[in-house]
Amino acid sequence: MSPLPASDHRTVPPAAPAAVPGGVVRTGPDACPTALQVHAAADGGLARVRIPGGVLTADQARVLARAARDLGDGHLDQTSRGNLQLRALPPGAEAELGVRLADAGLLPSATHERARNIVASPLSGLDDATLIDVRPLIDALDAALLAAPTLATLSGRFLFALDDGRGDTAALGADLCLAATGTTDLALLLDGRDYGIRVPTHHPDTPTAAHAAPAHAAAGSTRSAAASAHAAAAPVHAAAAPVHAAAAPVHGAAAPVHGAAASVHDVPGAGRDTAGSARGAAAAGIGPEAAVRAAGVMVAAAEAFVAERAAQGSAGWRMSEIDQGADRVAARLGATAAPVTPAWSPPDPPVGVRTRRGATALAVLVPLGRISATQLDLLADVADRGAGELRCTPWRGVVIPGLPDDSGLAVLAAAGLGVDRQSPWYGITACAGRPGCAKSRADVRADATAVTLSPRPAAPNPPQATAETPAATPNSPRAAADMPAATPYPLRDAAEMPAATPSSPRAVADMPAGTPSLPRVAAETPAAAPNRPRAAGGVSASAADLSPSAPATSDLPSVEPGALPAAPRPLPVHWVGCERGCGHPATPHVRVLAEPGGYRVDAPGRPPAVALIDPGRLAEAVAAARTSSTNTAQETGA
Repeated sequence: MSPLPASDHRTVPPAAPAAVPGGVVRTGPDACPTALQVHAAADGGLARVRIPGGVLTADQARVLARAARDLGDGHLDQTSRGNLQLRALPPGAEAELGVRLADAGLLPSATHERARNIVASPLSGLDDATLIDVRPLIDALDAALLAAPTLATLSGRFLFALDDGRGDTAALGADLCLAATGTTDLALLLDGRDYGIRVPTHHPDTPTAAHAAPAHAAAGSTRSAAASAHAAAAPVHAAAAPVHAAAAPVHGAAAPVHGAAASVHDVPGAGRDTAGSARGAAAAGIGPEAAVRAAGVMVAAAEAFVAERAAQGSAGWRMSEIDQGADRVAARLGATAAPVTPAWSPPDPPVGVRTRRGATALAVLVPLGRISATQLDLLADVADRGAGELRCTPWRGVVIPGLPDDSGLAVLAAAGLGVDRQSPWYGITACAGRPGCAKSRADVRADATAVTLSPRPAAPNPPQATAETPAATPNSPRAAADMPAATPYPLRDAAEMPAATPSSPRAVADMPAGTPSLPRVAAETPAAAPNRPRAAGGVSASAADLSPSAPATSDLPSVEPGALPAAPRPLPVHWVGCERGCGHPATPHVRVLAEPGGYRVDAPGRPPAVALIDPGRLAEAVAAARTSSTNTAQETGA
């Protein structure tokens, strides 16, 4: 096919954020890279390929692996939004990359590419923690975004999330999130807050089977269902009253929301995958027509954000960057309930084997999110044994569903991927560091690799609490502040750093990392409420009597004041080369920050400490910070 217009291929320099009261608001042009507009990094061009919901076919994965070999450095970086990045692209390579992606169905629009940031629960439909299988929503939302002209102006930081009720993607700080509250309703969250807006999923086209076959095997797809409907959406104007968007009634708003994105049509654009996708038609809990209507509600909310931003004369990239963003968007949607903030208890990152109803899913970790083209080809080969699908997770891993057994796990482990929670890479992330990032003070991936893989001391017996017992014994993990400064672990010059090898994988930069996740106990799982009574006017009974001055109630997870999770978990660790902290987790974590001459270990509830120490002692300091900071972080909600 012919290449996309030359004007769509260019290098975009980074734009500096401007600090304002109440936070940081980006006022310059959107510098987030796309597949066509690459970022000029120190090691060459950086292209980001949006993968809505993180879902790839095996053939699409092979196209990306081949592009990494031919055009980049032979590797791909995973981002915390389930996207993939190619690095070290020579000048002009993005034009060839765009053609390859379009031919593979990975680049349906040159105008909306930056806006297609969609995360979805990667285990949805694969275990009993799924309340509503959100897979059909992925393509429906992607198609609805492409059909809305105003949404081409969304920033590459604006994030959509689809949560199947387990709280994994809802905890990622998305601007807009649809989260299952039970088996028949999705809650629309605005910047993490619940305004009582509910999207019913029950519809005559909704299948009644408890579990659907792999979506790619079903006849048709959500995307093709959306493409067959024709309803043009008028742009939302800045002064518009409540935004009109979805044909399905939206409970919790002052009046039903109707019209513009009720159904979407296929917009012109190269590379649209209309042949039936791995995220398709009838999955448990929601059918294609209901998925299209739910996607319309999200598009309406996104258009309301664009309208409110224009009305304020703001250049904010995210909902939190405009004045009273969530409140004003909720008002445009007609919501009247006072907001509450759900208290999510997200599960740990998926890893290992999942078996349900005769089908097996394998979940693996990619060390520091740096995956080689050879590893990606291998993942595609394993996927072809089953549904032919890969799901890239926001926690730098990959889930392969629909397999007949777990025989592929040993093959993936032999290729260097983490296959269980005992992997040393579990919960460890890093920014790109040197040599790819000119702002970094160190090759943090190489240092993170050295420390993570360093020999660990045996767990000591707890010393007796006596006056003779020193505060830190030679074999006990000590905080960084306890470490002697006489054994420096100096930062190495970039010229001394070895190139990336299979034993020193490199991670992604510029994207916030995800939230670590264990299957929740029953008490943490929101109960299904298929028969919740509704009040007159379409408002759910639980929100009918709320006023803006009254605290709202929510059927989403909450925590009583002072309550703590039953089992504290070690905090994730993120290594960074400078104060920007690119790729940091959205939840409390240990930060290992490169400074001139050493690394500083910061953790919730602990004073910052500079550790000028060898790898073994730095490993001890990090391990101590992960465990001793856990309770403090959970108590404070940091």
